[in-house]
Amino acid sequence: MSGLKPQEEEVLLLASPEGIHAFGTKLGHYLENNYWLHVDNLYYSDPIGQIRRDRQDGSIIQPDHLIEYIAVSAPLHLFDGWAYLGKALLAQVRGLSQIAIHLGYYAELRAAMSLLAAQGVGVFKHHHFVVDDCGTLHRLPATGKRPTHLAVWEYLGYWAQLPHARSLFGRVIRPRSMALSDWLNQLPCTGDERWSPVASRLIQDFGLDLRRMANDRAVRNDASYRPSELISSQQLTVYETVDFLVETVRLLEPGGVGGSFTLLDLYLLHSAVKRVFTYVTDAVPTEEPDRFSGEVEAMLNALFEEEGDRHVMKEFLSGRTLVNDQRLITQRAVDRVDNSDPRPLLARATLLLRIATGVTRDFMHTADIGREHAEGWWNRKAGEIGLSSPADQGSDVGDMWRYVVDALDEIDEWRSSGNGSVRELLTNCAYPLQETTNLGLVAAIGLGL
Repeated sequence: MSGLKPQEEEVLLLASPEGIHAFGTKLGHYLENNYWLHVDNLYYSDPIGQIRRDRQDGSIIQPDHLIEYIAVSAPLHLFDGWAYLGKALLAQVRGLSQIAIHLGYYAELRAAMSLLAAQGVGVFKHHHFVVDDCGTLHRLPATGKRPTHLAVWEYLGYWAQLPHARSLFGRVIRPRSMALSDWLNQLPCTGDERWSPVASRLIQDFGLDLRRMANDRAVRNDASYRPSELISSQQLTVYETVDFLVETVRLLEPGGVGGSFTLLDLYLLHSAVKRVFTYVTDAVPTEEPDRFSGEVEAMLNALFEEEGDRHVMKEFLSGRTLVNDQRLITQRAVDRVDNSDPRPLLARATLLLRIATGVTRDFMHTADIGREHAEGWWNRKAGEIGLSSPADQGSDVGDMWRYVVDALDEIDEWRSSGNGSVRELLTNCAYPLQETTNLGLVAAIGLGL
């Protein structure tokens, strides 16, 4: 149940991505000149301070400037979110569980802020705004004076229940370059109602659950403000943390049409098919395998003409060709995080960033912002964060993933022969760890830059 006031829900219902799409041509022009927002924008360097000054004057002085800021914050929050996740993965490998929780929580938060911005919702400490489908700015009521953390999770939880959210979620997850909703609509058990009735529950199970986010925030508070040594006496082994890092990064492999994540989206499909079957039938696939197999066969027959394609996908969805470690991220995302194990929180952050990447790419595509606009900016940014050298300038971002694959293979090789100490891992795999946790590349590939 939403903790929002009726007045807040009324204004949030006005939020629309259409309202910020109109600013896409401006953003494309800015990017061609290697920046995201013009320095003359009134909110460029101190948005919260300027909003406070506006409030003293009685209204927003430059609504168009603030809408531009909200629009551009969608991809920029996303880049920051992936960067936070990479640093969190590295921290947990180094045995710094509390720092991993702190950074992982902010990866979640930035993903949520990116997603909301792409839908026309801007969060600025105690002052929050909505852009409607006509490009008009509305201030959210100040009832309760929600600070950023409370506002983001309340707004996101409310948004996730809306029909538009269900439709968008089903569209941006794209196993084998087909919308997730197109797959699930072909399950006979969903009947005439199809995707919509099960979508909200599926969104929650994939991490967009207000209760889990609230618990993540509570655990983050301990991690951020209490001495780490006094929080938990338990410690994951270096093999557990390395396996989770490798599992997570391998799932982020790019390659699908339309910005899809080749492996992760397939595993999300596998999880979704099983969950939807259980939601609708109250049966568990392992307890009624023949019934579940019949549902899967009917779905695949409707989607694929070639027998070979149907066979490959049936083997995968039945679990016979699943790599167990990579399946775990969708299972961990529904677990409760505690102070000794950051992995459930990091799994949720990964899935939320995946969803936010799809939603933000959808916004950028509609606004006609693509690689040709961002090439100069990305070449500079990739150099700044250590993803490329001057010799790599102009390289396709997809080609840059081969360095990540090589690095993962090196870590796997250490995993099979190492002595299990963090020191040995850091000594022998310093470069591979750096390469695999520099996740700005994932953001760039996911957005089609």
